[in-house]
Amino acid sequence: MIKLYSLYQSPSKGPIQTDITNFCKTIVWSGDKEQVARKLDVTMSYSIWDKNQPNVQIAPGTLIWMQEDGKELFRGHVFDREIGSQSQELKFVAFDCMIYLTKSKGSYNFTNITPEDIVRTICGDAGIFCGDIGTSGYKINLLAKQKSFYEIIMMAYTKVWHFNGGKYNFMPYMNKDVLGIMNMGVAVDNFVISPSINLGNTNYSDTISNMVNKVNIYNDKGEYLGTAWQREWIKAYGVLQDVYEASEDDKSPLTTANSMLHGVDETIIVNLLGNTKCITGWGVTVNIPYIYSLANTVMCIDADTHTWEVATGLYTMDLTLNFKTKMKLVEVDK
Repeated sequence: MIKLYSLYQSPSKGPIQTDITNFCKTIVWSGDKEQVARKLDVTMSYSIWDKNQPNVQIAPGTLIWMQEDGKELFRGHVFDREIGSQSQELKFVAFDCMIYLTKSKGSYNFTNITPEDIVRTICGDAGIFCGDIGTSGYKINLLAKQKSFYEIIMMAYTKVWHFNGGKYNFMPYMNKDVLGIMNMGVAVDNFVISPSINLGNTNYSDTISNMVNKVNIYNDKGEYLGTAWQREWIKAYGVLQDVYEASEDDKSPLTTANSMLHGVDETIIVNLLGNTKCITGWGVTVNIPYIYSLANTVMCIDADTHTWEVATGLYTMDLTLNFKTKMKLVEVDK
C-alpha cells in the first residue's frame, strides 16, 4: 500500500508532519535516464470555500516522502505548487535530491584522479551524502568549465565508458538523501512482462537517426591514427561518420572509437500493472511471443511512469524499454 507524507515548515507553528495520502487524487512517480532526478507529481483535494473541510499545507521546499508497505521509495522537496479555485485542487511537483546536482554548477580541473574521487568532491561541494559508488579501476584527466555537478559526474563516467568499450553503463541515483552509482541493465528479480500476466498496450519503434557506423581517429596534432567501423551497417544504411580526437589519458583510442559506433535504436513502450521495482536503470525480462525479438529477452528501462488512482486503488505503469543498455553520455568539451 502506498503512503505519502509531508513535512511542512509553518511560519508560526514550526515543522508539521502529515500523512497526506487520503487527500490525494492521483500520484505520479517517474524517472528518465535523460532527466536523472526522479519526480513526484501529485494532485490533491483542497477546499477553497468550505472551511469545515481540513486542508494540508504544501509549499515550495516542503519535504515529501513516499512509502510502500513501510519501505521508502522516494524522498524529495517540492519545487512547484499550483492551487485552483474552480477545481479545488492543489497540485505539486517534487524532485529527489538529484535535482540539486543538476541545478548547481562548478568549474574543476581534475588530473590523474578516479571518477569515484570526482564524485566525492562534487558531493562534498553540493552538501550531499556519498554512498555506494563502486570502483571503476581508471584514473582520468577532466577539465570542466561552468558545468552542472551532474554533468561533471557524467563526463567522468563517460570517459570511463569509452575507455572500457562500453562494458559498464553508469547511472547515479538517490537512496533517500544518499548518492549511489549503479550499473544499468540488471534484471529485476522474479518479474516478467507477459501478455498472459500483466501486459496492456505496446508500442514498438526503431530508428537510425543516431547511427554512427564509421569513426576516424586522430591525435591532438591532427595526425590520422586509424578507423573504427561497422561495414555491414555502412552497406545497409550508407556512411554516417564521426571523428575522435584521442586524449592524453586514453591508452586505447581504437577501443574508444569502437564505443562511439552506434547502431539501430529499438525501443518499446509498454503499459502494464504496476511494480515499484521497475524503475529507470534496471532491466526487465520481456516475453511477448507475438514479437520475435521480444520472446524471453532482458531489456533496459530508459524511462518509467507509475500512476496511482488513490480512490480506486488502480496502479499502472508505463515503461520505455531499450534493446541495448546504454548510459547517458556527456562528452568532454573539446
